Order: sequence, then C-alpha cells, then structure tokens
Amino acid sequence: MDLSHPCTASTRRWRDAGLLEPIDTARLAHWGDIIPELIEAQGVVVDGVPYMVPYDFGYSQIVYNAAEVDIEAPDFSIMIDPALAGRIAWNDQIDTAVAVGGIIAGYENIFDPSEADMAKLREVWEQAIALSRFLWSSGTEIGQAVATGEVVATYMWTSNLVELREQGIDLQVIPPVLPWICGFVIHADAPGSKEQAYDYVDAMLDPEAGATWVEMYGYGHANRRTYDLLDPAILDAYGLGDPVAALRHGVFFDEIPPAKREALIALWEEVQTGI
Repeated sequence: MDLSHPCTASTRRWRDAGLLEPIDTARLAHWGDIIPELIEAQGVVVDGVPYMVPYDFGYSQIVYNAAEVDIEAPDFSIMIDPALAGRIAWNDQIDTAVAVGGIIAGYENIFDPSEADMAKLREVWEQAIALSRFLWSSGTEIGQAVATGEVVATYMWTSNLVELREQGIDLQVIPPVLPWICGFVIHADAPGSKEQAYDYVDAMLDPEAGATWVEMYGYGHANRRTYDLLDPAILDAYGLGDPVAALRHGVFFDEIPPAKREALIALWEEVQTGI
C-alpha cells in the first residue's frame, strides 16, 4: 500500500510507529493552495515535518429524528436516554466512543481522561451498550436504520445527514458538533511508484475535483480555490460559507495519548463484552 487516508488524530501515532515518510511538498502543485489553517492543525505537521496532505474536513454530529422524537432541550444525553432504549445507535470506533462518551460524562479533557474520568466513561458506555439497537461501522448501515425509523438518535457523518435530509427526514443536530481534518499520507517503504502517488494526491487536490466532492458529500475540500467554483447557496447549506469557521466551533477530534488509547480500547471492548 502506498497511500492511506487517516485523520489528524492518527498521524503522530502512525509516524511514531515508522509507517509514514515525510511529504515532499515541492512535488505537489496544489500545496500552496491548501487552506493555511489546515496545514497548521495538529497532526498535519509533526515536529516541524509535514506527514499529511490535508484533503477533506468537516464535522460529525449527534442527530435525532424530530418527526419521531419530541425533545424540549436536547443534548448528548439523548444517547443514553432510557426512553429511547432500542432506538439509539452508537458508532463502534474508539475515537468516536471517547468523544461522545466524554461529552456526556462532562469531564474537562475529552481526549485525555484521568483515571476518575475513565470510571465515568465506563458508566456512560455501559448505559450506551445496554440501550443501543446496535453499534454501527458503516454509513450505509446507519443510513438505512435511520431511514426506516429503526433508529431515531445516533452519531452521524455529514454525508449521511445530507442524504437523509434530501429524503425528507427531519434530522436535527445537537451541539456541539465534532470537527475533524483528514488527508493523505505516504507509507514508508511503499512498493509502488512515488511519482504516481504524488500525482494522485495532486489530482485529488484539484479545485474541480474538490467542487464535485463538496457537492456529493457536504464535506470541505482543502484547496481554497475550490470554493470559487461552487454556488454560495450550496456552501451555506453545508456550513461551508466560511470554510475555516467550520473547524472553529464544537469539540475538535484530537489525538489520544498512545498509552491511554490502548487502555481506552481495552475498556471499550470490556464494556461491549460485558466484562
């Protein structure tokens, strides 16, 4: 494998494991057009060296179907509401479980919990597992469950939110949203052509390709010139009228310290198996 598409919360961990090589920015014609705030984000440049080419960004969110559920003052605790037992779905990925659970538990540093915080997190996760219809791992899976009414409250990617709203489903977003930045990394000792890898990444950064990406999925594109090609109404509908502002509110997906990440993965697995 020559290229992967992780998010910034994983870059340092992958670099420290020896999986990545530095990005030669001189080989990317569009590097100079990347929104500067994306390059400045933690995890793109590690110890002064670029290891990721920012490509897409946006936010995920907790949503509920307002046609199915009447909630006066919704917050993240909807995800452990006994009144919705069997109609809630959590995402199975550890970073998501840490973020959503941490916000519900209410401790200060969501991605770097103390021992006391982890005890609170366990309690939240135990409630989540007991009440959830299932833990989802693919957008197709959760999209279908919400579309049929099987699930009425869930963590959701923006691409699903856009698609389901187009179907007329009244999905309401509960703040805070969870911003993220993802991009391309080049693997160390990759077997393929480095020239082709850089050509591929540069093509993905092209503004015309970026405009198609935004229109299809509702996510931001790293190239600042992309937004000149899009209808302002589309950008406003996706919260991208000011692209950088989309990353400045909510709770940003940050990296989890490696030792705590392993402990949290073990805890999440224990809760799922009922240990």
